[in-house]
Amino acid sequence: MYQVMLFLHVTTALIGFGQTFLYPFMLYYPKTGYQAQTVGGLISWMSKIAKYSDWILLGTGLYMITNTQIDFHAGWVNLSLILFVCMRISSSLVSRKTSKELWDVMEQLDTKELPLVFKEKRKAFIPRLWLTQSFNMGIIILMIMKPTIPFLSF
Repeated sequence: MYQVMLFLHVTTALIGFGQTFLYPFMLYYPKTGYQAQTVGGLISWMSKIAKYSDWILLGTGLYMITNTQIDFHAGWVNLSLILFVCMRISSSLVSRKTSKELWDVMEQLDTKELPLVFKEKRKAFIPRLWLTQSFNMGIIILMIMKPTIPFLSF
């Protein structure tokens, strides 16, 4: 069962890589209203997958910790859980209003021109998005570097 959980954990993490690294840059791609609608649909789809993958990662990670000799009080475990909570809070509370405003604008675009309102909403959303993505990147870096950082194994 551990091997299955490990496979799910790693596979889901790879899915999260795409969302974490592509999402901010995809928002700068659209040059027309039509392109913004397409990008909005892709981002919406990616966000739904990423939301589920976050919970799968948490569940499989907790399963692997509780069913191995890993100390639940290890520094890297606590830090990764803190980063996960910060990421979910940032995603749910900090950026929710501005992201909803941006998505509402993206859904209504059907022009060749990219309206100024889209650019304004995107500009307001991007710093909040980078906050959330920085927590995601922190978790990714922690998971990659944890074996090489001695103070995280206490």
